[in-house]
Amino acid sequence: MMPSFKKLIILALFASVGLVFLQASWLVHEWRNDREVIQRQATTALKEAVHQELENRKDSLRRYLKEILNDTTLFTFSTLYLPKYKAWSVKMADAKNPQDFTNWTNAKLPVGPVLTPQLKQDVINTMVNEQVNSNTIMYYTQKLGSRWKAKYDSLRLNDAALKNLFARKLEAEKLSPSFTLRYADTSARKAFAPGVAGKISTSAVGIEYNTIWDYDHKHVVVADINNPFLLLLKRLWFTITASFLLLMLTLYCMFRMYRVIRQQKQLAAIKNDFISNITHELKTPLATVAAAIDALQHFNGWNDAARREKYLNTSRHEINRLNALLSQIMDTAIYDKEGFSLQKEWINIKDLLNQMATALSIQYDVELNYNITAHTNREQVFADRNHFTCTIKNILENAIKYHPSRKELKIDIGIFEKDAQLAIEIKDNGAGISPEHQPFLFDKFYRAPQNGHNIKGFGLGLHYARRIMHAHNGNVSLFSQENAGTTVLLQLPLHGPA
Repeated sequence: MMPSFKKLIILALFASVGLVFLQASWLVHEWRNDREVIQRQATTALKEAVHQELENRKDSLRRYLKEILNDTTLFTFSTLYLPKYKAWSVKMADAKNPQDFTNWTNAKLPVGPVLTPQLKQDVINTMVNEQVNSNTIMYYTQKLGSRWKAKYDSLRLNDAALKNLFARKLEAEKLSPSFTLRYADTSARKAFAPGVAGKISTSAVGIEYNTIWDYDHKHVVVADINNPFLLLLKRLWFTITASFLLLMLTLYCMFRMYRVIRQQKQLAAIKNDFISNITHELKTPLATVAAAIDALQHFNGWNDAARREKYLNTSRHEINRLNALLSQIMDTAIYDKEGFSLQKEWINIKDLLNQMATALSIQYDVELNYNITAHTNREQVFADRNHFTCTIKNILENAIKYHPSRKELKIDIGIFEKDAQLAIEIKDNGAGISPEHQPFLFDKFYRAPQNGHNIKGFGLGLHYARRIMHAHNGNVSLFSQENAGTTVLLQLPLHGPA
């Protein structure tokens, strides 16, 4: 099973690493895609802002031209009949220099002998709009041409207006980052760096920088989006969060799978150990009884009264031990399924400990060196005598069985009050238990693998003790250090029934 388990863990690790790699690759791909989307949106917004800023400057020029053309102290408008064409034309002249004039016809404007105010406005609007839209400066008169050019040349780029327009366009695209505008004259600089490290830069957009008709200088503008990380994070927070949660859920499931498989492996090992132990425990008394029966039947043991009594007593003892082993296993199963039925009474702790120490000394044929110290006047506990006796017996038995040299065994027992409970501390000077095994000692059938096959038992003693103590609303805990002994602490309520 071990090679298969290792292969499964390696495959799970590869799957986890692959999943992390795929998720990371996908997120990087989405990050780059969103970065490109932002760049395209910002470039579009910049183009629209540049166009709008230029239109605003042209509107300013239109308003200026219409204002001066309507000023009668500067220019006069009238009609002039052209015999050659047999048509009326519009005549515009310098108010102070009538010799400086221009006249023209326009099929779209019905010109008659009288130039009405409405017709005058239509003429002005038409001439201004057509020429401004075509980026043309018309010298209808010298004065108008000079003023037109002066105004034209003064309409340089309005940086503040462009920034304001660009910010509005970004807001319309649900982008509200800070940005910086960079301008460059590409006729003077052949190469223009469109990108800045750590920022999202738009494509270069042509712009009329010096005038509203920048033929001589091919100026461009680039917008740099500052701190794009937060902007991208804001756009991708749901995707990133969902990916992270799914990844954590997958890793958690894999971890739980690992835990379950590991527990199943441990259970399989505990089951095999239990079967080995119980087989050994059951075969020993059976073999002893079989040997006694053979001796009685085939070696004339029946006719010898002393030998017959010895063999029968041995068989009875082994059968009783076999029955006790089976009862312990069956009782544990019943307790796990149905719970305990406790018959509580007041028990003197010192008397019980002395009785158990004497009985175990006889059972294991060892001079038990133990010392009982009471740090409280309360030496009685309200508990089920049978179950509580078995609990004390299991703990003292472990101290005896697992000691490397029983002749040097020493057990110190302390009785005191702790956390409003009566505490019984049983400390031995045995070999101790390694830390990696201590968390599992109260699990059913678990036995620390130290000479496990040489010491009889099923791994039920401490599990039974914990269930008994919990049934009494108490607790049991264990502290151990290798080569420094083991301490078991039992705690029970101080008071009996109300």
